[in-house]
Amino acid sequence: GGSVQAKDGQLAIGSSFWPSLESGAAFSPEDANLLKDVFHPCLSDRRQEAEHFTPPPTSASYMQKLRQLVKGEQLVRRQRKEHFCSAYFNMNDAGLLFPSSWTSSFEIEHSADAAAALPLHARTDFAAEAGLLREALRFAAPVFDKCTEDGMRFRIYKIGSLQVRTLQEHAAEEAVAAVFSTRAPQTVAVAAASRGQASRGAKESEKIVKATEYVERAEGSARFKSYVVLETEEGHFIVVEKAAVGVVPWAENPAGLDDRNSLAKVIRSKDC
Repeated sequence: GGSVQAKDGQLAIGSSFWPSLESGAAFSPEDANLLKDVFHPCLSDRRQEAEHFTPPPTSASYMQKLRQLVKGEQLVRRQRKEHFCSAYFNMNDAGLLFPSSWTSSFEIEHSADAAAALPLHARTDFAAEAGLLREALRFAAPVFDKCTEDGMRFRIYKIGSLQVRTLQEHAAEEAVAAVFSTRAPQTVAVAAASRGQASRGAKESEKIVKATEYVERAEGSARFKSYVVLETEEGHFIVVEKAAVGVVPWAENPAGLDDRNSLAKVIRSKDC
């Protein structure tokens, strides 16, 4: 037990090995997955041997060693993804899990101050806005774009107050992995508390000092929708938008407004 078993009793060799491995026709699913990891195209150049290629030994002890090595590599990949998707990842000092070439001595010296200057807040609610994020990324350039030896690409985009992190495996599409904001939620409430005031809405007597209209991508049949942000003299924000049924919702100081504005486009703005 433990050795590679060919389905037809004959192990594919030479140039016929690779098509058999990709199709899974000559191997069990478990063995095919193991060999695909061993001969990952970004980690192995054995495909260049063509008809001269000889498969590895198939003894139980040898295959067990391969499985242990692959498990160790898979653990590192998983730890890399988890760290990259956490607020602790610093693009100037990626850490020991990633290639040392990602971090220069100059970046290490200045990374601590840079990380402390912009605390990140996870925005898990943006998981439901995948379409909006994909559209925004089409027109954005990454501020961080690195690749590991296995072909996994790690990218970070900055869109306004948002930091969007994506992963792209070899021969796969880029996918959003995490979204952070450099602004804490409930900004108005926090500012009021810092002044010793209770969090409250705008007073009827407050004057509007600025009006800004935004347009954003919409889900469903309507491709786009607009909304207006009214800023008062006391620093409150009122959002007005027209719903599909004709009702105009009115929201004061909604959470995540800065992040929403980051994904939208300003159509016009006017000081009042």
